[in-house]
Amino acid sequence: MKKAIKNILVAINFSNSSENAIKIGISMCKRHKAALHLLKVNKENNFPYPIGKNALLIGFRLESMMAEMKSLESYAKQLEETHQIKCYYHIEEGSFTATVARIVKIYNCELLLVEKKPDLILFNMLYNRDVSTIIKYSSCPVLVVPGSCIHDNFKKILFPFWLKKFNCPQLEVTLPIIEKNASKVILFGAIKSNNDLNELNVVNKLMSSVHKFISFTTKNIETELENTKATAKTVLKKAAENKSDLIVISGNVKTGLSALGKQSNNRFIINNSTVPVLSVK
Repeated sequence: MKKAIKNILVAINFSNSSENAIKIGISMCKRHKAALHLLKVNKENNFPYPIGKNALLIGFRLESMMAEMKSLESYAKQLEETHQIKCYYHIEEGSFTATVARIVKIYNCELLLVEKKPDLILFNMLYNRDVSTIIKYSSCPVLVVPGSCIHDNFKKILFPFWLKKFNCPQLEVTLPIIEKNASKVILFGAIKSNNDLNELNVVNKLMSSVHKFISFTTKNIETELENTKATAKTVLKKAAENKSDLIVISGNVKTGLSALGKQSNNRFIINNSTVPVLSVK
């Protein structure tokens, strides 16, 4: 069953990578006839104003907030007029991750786009901007966009499969993406040993099930299997070889203190991919 994409949320801060996320969001809105939501999250202001100066300082703060709101409103209108899409804007204060998750639910967003920050785990955890945490708490799939991304469509989509802790992605949201882009789909299985028949059988069954599911939308599907002990690196290598412009993974990504150790395959793929990565829980 296909899940229509009607509302796309882009968390912005106007850096190069968030501009790339906006560009992809606009293109997807055109293809899916969806509405674009721009979200700017400001850190909550808990600064105690000095006695006798409250009114003045609050006035300055309100003026700053109004200027920011007018600027974002103007930008949203510009996008509407230029690209002929519906564009909404939201400015919120609070925890970045919690605020993004809340807005996703309020506006029933089917897709969240976020920029990829450098994987400074302690820094990102401190400021609640860790992509893995956003994926964990978002109620919809998350598309992680790297700053180096140059494409705004998805003509070649790579689905990697491996045995350990694998959760088959809920494919409903990917089917309209495949359909609207007329995508070629590559199902890539990574196994650690050809001699492990259990691993081989499980991965083959997973790929066979997904192949059958996707085949109702497109017949342009290829299946590959490779023996490797460096799963994540091999997935990225395969994406580069096939010139894939989107990688689809399950939403099982380590967060918090568990992320301080060895990177999981999903986290490694997200952190090192030069193309967008769609994480679907």
